[in-house]
Parts: sequence; C-alpha cells; structure tokens
Amino acid sequence: MTSSQPAIHISYKDQSGKQRTELFTRSFRIGRDPECDVCISDSVVSRKHVEVMCLADSWWVIDDGSANGTYLDGLKIDRLELEENTQIELGEGGPVFSLHIEYSQKEEEGKEDPLTV
Repeated sequence: MTSSQPAIHISYKDQSGKQRTELFTRSFRIGRDPECDVCISDSVVSRKHVEVMCLADSWWVIDDGSANGTYLDGLKIDRLELEENTQIELGEGGPVFSLHIEYSQKEEEGKEDPLTV
C-alpha cells in the first residue's frame, strides 16, 4: 500500500467486553481463526468471516463466504465500498465493528467544497 492510500481505524468489543481500537494501513481479515488479523471468539463469526481491503484508494469489506453473513443497517452484504464512517455487524446479533477511514491532511485539503473556496 502506498503512503497516499488512507489508513483505517476499527473499533469493536473483544470477547471480554473491552472496547478495542486498531489501525490498519494494509488489507486485513476478521474471523475466529487465530491466523486472522482480528480474532473474535463468537459463535456467529466464521473462521474467516470478512476481509477488509484497500483497492484503488478505496476501502472495501468483502464477506468471505461466512455462514451467518455480514450486515450493514440490517441488510446482508457480500461486498461494500466503505464510506468515511461505517458500522458492520458480523452475523445477525453478532459483534459490531465501527470502521473509520483516516485521510491524511493533504487528502482532506483535496476534499474542500469548491463553492466555499
């Protein structure tokens, strides 16, 4: 991943109920498998539930064929291009992940509204 691509913060509650926050600058996988970058021990989470990847400067969530699905606002998704702030749920009633794309200062400046400049 090049330095121009945005990083992504994720926050979630771990098995003990403790709020956790992590920062990724590369693609990562969430699931029950200990080899996943984010390992969640929950019966509704598949061994390799989702992959979060950066493609062409956009972050995507891709369901990895999970048994219980991945949801956004109660709707099952297979893949989703993330907006700046997104919450996904792994399985109905399963753990919720908040994902926040962190743009660099230079990228933020490029997003200025041309009508206010």
